[in-house]
Amino acid sequence: GSGKSVTAQTVMGILDVPPGRITSGEILFEGRDLLKLKEEERRKVRGAEMAMIFQDALSSLNPVLTVGAQLAEMFTVHRGMSRKD
Repeated sequence: GSGKSVTAQTVMGILDVPPGRITSGEILFEGRDLLKLKEEERRKVRGAEMAMIFQDALSSLNPVLTVGAQLAEMFTVHRGMSRKD
């Protein structure tokens, strides 16, 4: 109702476009405008400095993979760690 999810998705850079779009303004995080960052830079911020935890496990976890495998993927992608680490 109040737009909390849409706002959070916009801040994280995961809002579906279309139908969503940002027409003006800025999203400041630690002095940086997230809207002006390249996708690679945004991905680094998302993985290392901010994260979003979804309430609905079915929308955030893959039921085919173990939770451990999915957490390991996050560390591999965002922290550069190997699966062994």
